[in-house]
Parts: sequence; structure tokens; C-alpha cells
Amino acid sequence: MKSSRRKALPDDPALLKKMVMELQEQSAAKEAELRLLREENRFLRFGKFGPKADKLTDEQLGLFEGELECPCEEKPEEEHKPRKPRSKPTRPFSDKLPREERVHDIPEADKVCACGAEMSEISRESAERLEVIPRQFKVIVDVRPKYTCKACEGVEDGDAQTVKIAPPP
Repeated sequence: MKSSRRKALPDDPALLKKMVMELQEQSAAKEAELRLLREENRFLRFGKFGPKADKLTDEQLGLFEGELECPCEEKPEEEHKPRKPRSKPTRPFSDKLPREERVHDIPEADKVCACGAEMSEISRESAERLEVIPRQFKVIVDVRPKYTCKACEGVEDGDAQTVKIAPPP
């Protein structure tokens, strides 16, 4: 086959130069298209296998529609936005659910201050959680009273606790 191609080539140097130029233009166009396809492939792999928070934008997808210029200088990895820490969603439970209040108190011996006076309750902390019983729902309200000594307010003994509360369940 090579010999048949050689025979088909013209002997005119100007015509040969024109054919070489056309082949170079075709080669450059194919190289640009190949670069574009490689870049598109990299973007698509990044979208599929990369972090889920980093999705391709419409602007990035628009780079591949009908254009032969490859934005190789731009690196999408450098455009990451810092992630915000996820906070737990706080959804209040329905008021229609029955509630059961459970008080988690400290022992009676701990309700006596280091000075000897009885501590008095100053506030309560509560947290709701959902308990699922088959075909029955109810909200458990855990209440933990806080105690402090009004007689000394903990100023006499630096090591003694001024406020006491039961540990969370």
C-alpha cells in the first residue's frame, strides 16, 4: 500500500507543500479535540469519583459544547471552597406526642455544700429524645436540676464546686 501512495503523490513541490500544510492543520485540529476530550473526561471523572460537594457547574459543562479551545491553565482543584462543619439538625418534636418526664437528680448527700448549708435548685436543663416503642411513640424529657449554695456561694473553699448537676443519662 505504501508504494501506491508514493505513486499517487505529485511531483510539484508547491502542491506537496500545500498538502503538508493541510495535514498539519488537520493534525493540530485533532490534537485540540483530543485535549478537549481528555479535559472533559477528567471533569466527568472528578464529578463521579471526586467529593460529592464539588459538582460541575453549568459554566464548566458549557466549556465542552462546541469549543475546541481547552482551558488547561485553569485547575478546578484550586477552586474548592472550605467546607463548613455540619451541625446536628434540631427539629422539635410534635406537641401531639405524649411526653414522659424523667428527673435525673444528684444524690441527697451531694446537695449539702462544703460549708454545711443545704444547696438550693437554681435552674434545670432538659433535653428531648424520641423513644420508639412498636406502634407507639413518646418523647422522653430528661431533666437535670442544678444546685448551688446560697449561704456561701462557694467563696469560702476554692476547691468545692459552687454548682452541682447530675451527669447526663
